[in-house]
Amino acid sequence: MQAKELELLGIHDGDQKRLAQEIAEFDAAVPAAKPGRDILEHFDEYARGEGKLQRDAIRDLGLDVFEAAAMFWGGGFDPSTQRLTQGPFVIVVPDAVNAAARLDRAIYAAGLAVDRHRSDQTR
Repeated sequence: MQAKELELLGIHDGDQKRLAQEIAEFDAAVPAAKPGRDILEHFDEYARGEGKLQRDAIRDLGLDVFEAAAMFWGGGFDPSTQRLTQGPFVIVVPDAVNAAARLDRAIYAAGLAVDRHRSDQTR
């Protein structure tokens, strides 16, 4: 949202570059975040074997609906390894926390850039 606001306002400074970099670094550090979130968000579809990733696996890997349902279902947290799993996706929690903190700072800096821009426009 903040990246789109920077673009909409035409703010092309270090904050926009930093935000884009931190988004990319978060995605690289926690690649399982989005698919894991999608499974949790659409758990009703995944419980029936009808989730997008399951449909893709059925088409691309030749799995039947039950195999695909099992592949993308279940998970949990292992405190001894600090790993959160959702289906086949694994999030290393300390890595995710560090990446999220960096991303949070970049989002905050981008918000300040938006505020500065709007303040400059009212002068």
